[in-house]
This record gives sequence, structure tokens and C-alpha cells, in this order.
Amino acid sequence: MIIPVAHLGTTSTTWAASSGSGVAGVLIALFVIGGVLLLVFFLAALVSIVRSPRLTSGAKLVWGVGCLILQFFGPLLWFLWGRHQDFGGPGGSAGPASTRP
Repeated sequence: MIIPVAHLGTTSTTWAASSGSGVAGVLIALFVIGGVLLLVFFLAALVSIVRSPRLTSGAKLVWGVGCLILQFFGPLLWFLWGRHQDFGGPGGSAGPASTRP
């Protein structure tokens, strides 16, 4: 069987492109998985912020925007530091207790 030379050239370039697609496919899969995990992390932080009884509405807004802007570090800061702090919402105190009777 005689195969045209032009066909051989396209077959070899197609093979070269497809042999590299295994690595590209793995990288795409890792980016998709990482993106989904980042989205879940952000949504978990957002739900935790909204449900926090210690935060005022303004503090919730600041934390939510901070988590949105600092896509990984915002939620990380919230879970490591923010949710354990007292920011003066209902059930918390905004400052030192009054000494007046």
C-alpha cells in the first residue's frame, strides 16, 4: 500500500500533538480539581461568615469581600484566625465593659 507523503506528514504531527496531550490532560484535570477545591473552600468560609453570631453586618461584609479578593488566603485567614475572634456582634463585646452601675 502506498501512502502519500503529505499524509505521512500530517499523521506524524497529529501523533506528536496527541502524545503531548496526555500531559496537558493531566494538567487541565489538576487545574479543574484545584479550582473546584478552591471554590468549595471559599463557599465554606462564606457560609461560616454569614452564620457567625459574633460578627456585625459590617464585619461580615468585610470578611466576605476579603475572602473574595484574597481567594485562597482570605478563607484561610478566616478559618485560622477570624472565626475565633470577637468582633462585637450579638453575643460578643465591642470593647471594654462599662463600669457604670
